[in-house]
Amino acid sequence: MADGEERQLNEFAEAIHSLVFSLRRDAVTGVGLDPLTAAEVEVLHWVMDHPGTTSAEISHGLGLKASNVSVTVRGLVAAGLLTRRQDEADRRRRVLELTDKAVTDRRHIDEAWAGIITGLLQGLGDEERRAVLTAAGPLRRLARLRQETVRQDRGGDDGRARGPAG
Repeated sequence: MADGEERQLNEFAEAIHSLVFSLRRDAVTGVGLDPLTAAEVEVLHWVMDHPGTTSAEISHGLGLKASNVSVTVRGLVAAGLLTRRQDEADRRRRVLELTDKAVTDRRHIDEAWAGIITGLLQGLGDEERRAVLTAAGPLRRLARLRQETVRQDRGGDDGRARGPAG
């Protein structure tokens, strides 16, 4: 990789990190919600993408210690963002799902992000604004590629527990 390209990549990574950090903080406080830790956000995203998951599956899928996931889940249940219920297919399993409050809070946060970004885009020229908006597709593909890479690094599955047959 050429020095110029490496510098550009580092600048791009820093810009993404700064923007996401700022948006996460400002959107949550802007809609009057209690801030969540990074682990809580990760767990909520996992449950959103894998409804009916278990703590063990979250631990495996996110590469977090089981004890940390347990504490995080307990806090999210206490905050009214997750529910635990018995799995209908396997009564021994307790599965996790988002509550209506979590879904509503997520919608409010998404709307806040959109509002903040809309305001920021007004500070850009037409060409820069178009460049940012057309970057959504490639950024989404980067996010998917990252998720696939993480899954492969963790055994090639989606974190769901498998029975003896695989």
